[in-house]
Amino acid sequence: MPVPAPSPDARAVVTGASQNIGEALATELAARGHSLIVSARREDLLNTLAGKLNEKYGVTVEVRPADLADTSERAKLVDELATRNISILCANAGTANFGPVSTLDPATERAQVQLNAGRGARSGAGGAAGND
Repeated sequence: MPVPAPSPDARAVVTGASQNIGEALATELAARGHSLIVSARREDLLNTLAGKLNEKYGVTVEVRPADLADTSERAKLVDELATRNISILCANAGTANFGPVSTLDPATERAQVQLNAGRGARSGAGGAAGND
């Protein structure tokens, strides 16, 4: 599926955008002319990224600091995105736990699945991408 063309009123959303793959996704989308909404826990890193992308590519970058593992913070972002024109969603935020399954906390594992699979706030972060 091809990436949609940039539109001045649409936003590409990248979660987990403060570093690594998320930062690379945001940079590539900005290089292609997409204005962005970036989200991650580290507001300082998001603001630095937003400044770099705006300066280098001339795109609008909106910063939404949030811990998407927190159901209420995830719901707040999902609610906002449901009202916006979102052209692309890169749901890159995620966590991982390690060790024998029998020793892991079930509540923590459930929260991890909800975050990594995009569930837990309405129909999940992925549900906000459906608005054209």
